[in-house]
Amino acid sequence: MFLRNAIGTLLLVVLLLFGTSLPARALDLKLGSVVPNEQERTDEQALREGEKLLAARKPAQAVEEFRKVTAGFEEKYRDSREKHFCARNRDESQVYMSMAQPAGADISILPMTWALASFLEGYALIEAGRTTEARGPLARAVALSPMNAQFLSELGHLQQLDRNWPAALATFQRAEEAVRFSAQEVRKVHLSRALRGQGYTFVEMHRLEDAERAYRKCLRIDPGDRKARSELAFVQKLRGRLRRS
Repeated sequence: MFLRNAIGTLLLVVLLLFGTSLPARALDLKLGSVVPNEQERTDEQALREGEKLLAARKPAQAVEEFRKVTAGFEEKYRDSREKHFCARNRDESQVYMSMAQPAGADISILPMTWALASFLEGYALIEAGRTTEARGPLARAVALSPMNAQFLSELGHLQQLDRNWPAALATFQRAEEAVRFSAQEVRKVHLSRALRGQGYTFVEMHRLEDAERAYRKCLRIDPGDRKARSELAFVQKLRGRLRRS
């Protein structure tokens, strides 16, 4: 089993896309303090370039940068018999190790680079309107980091685009459960995102009472959540129409 305590050489910046059309899908990317080797420096450079391209609203070009990173990991571990996970901290690592124990599998706990690059590739593909292609990278990101609320919510978003409402609901519920592993400074953001995803999905499943409950929970977490407030008003309006019909 391979374990690194540091998260690695990823971005310390928070790529916050607030002010764009997708504030609920802001990205938080973290950088460790270890001295990178040559490959890690190359990966970091590709991630930074992809970040710039996303910020410049050039998602198709960003995809290619993120693929440079994911392709390298896929080639490196192509013949590995270990089960690989990417963890942000020791607590998350321990959960992944316990998940593999019943099966008796040999596991490897890696820094976040592979999972993050996969997530960003999927994110950029969705931004580019290539949702079918996004399924593989997002599924890979979640497989590598199954307790990452941000990755799960992005996968749930994709399932919403596919109109796969049962799958989306289950994924957003998993995201809500996984929020306990998010960093304290983004925990409310990740929880609100998971709950808004549930609320939207409940509406599409005609479960308006459940949708209202999810949006009210969002507002208890953040009374200034304008998206949740707007969606709650919409749900209440729909429920009023149904009562009068």
